[in-house]
Amino acid sequence: MNYLRTITGAILFVLLVGKTFAGPVWKVTKADIVIYGTSNLHDWEMVVKEVKSQQNILFSGGQLIIGNVDLTVPVQLIESGNSIMDGKAREALKGSTYPSIRFTAGSTTIPVSNNTFEGKIRGRLEIAGVLKEVEIPVNGFVKADKNLMLKGEYVIDMTGYNVKPPTAVFGTLKTGKEVKVSFTFELAEL
Repeated sequence: MNYLRTITGAILFVLLVGKTFAGPVWKVTKADIVIYGTSNLHDWEMVVKEVKSQQNILFSGGQLIIGNVDLTVPVQLIESGNSIMDGKAREALKGSTYPSIRFTAGSTTIPVSNNTFEGKIRGRLEIAGVLKEVEIPVNGFVKADKNLMLKGEYVIDMTGYNVKPPTAVFGTLKTGKEVKVSFTFELAEL
C-alpha cells in the first residue's frame, strides 16, 4: 500500500511541477520573417508567408521563461515574388523531401527589466533534413496588453545544412552561401 502511495505521489509531483514550470501555452499571432541573401548580381530577399508555432511562456520573478518551443515554416510558403527564384529555393531546400524548416527548444530563461528583455534561445534548427544546435539572439518587450513582441536576426550558412546555394541563368547567377533571417513575432497566451 505504501508503494502505491509513493508512486501516486511521485506522479502527481512530476505532473504539478512540470505544469508549473511549463507555464501557459502561447501562440504566434503575427509573424514577419524576411530572409536576406546575396548573389554575384544583386541582393535578394524572400518572405515567409506562414509560420506555425506554439510554446509555453511564464513570467516569474523578473524573468521570462520560454519552453517547449516548436516553430515550423512550410518551405512552399517562402516566397520572393519571382516564381523562378521560388522554385530554385524550394529545390535547394529539398522541399519535396523535407517540406518544413523547424526550430525546437527546451527551456530558456531571459531577464526582464522595465518590460524589456534581451537574451539567447538555445535550440535545434532543422533545414533540409539536417539538425544543428543553435543559439539565436532575441530581444523584445512586454506590450501594454501583456502580449509579447520578440525580435531577432540570425545568420545561417546554408552549406552547413547541405543546401547548395542556387544558381540561375545557366550558372551565371550565383547566390551566396549565407542568408540572414530577420524576424518579429507577436505572441499571445491561448
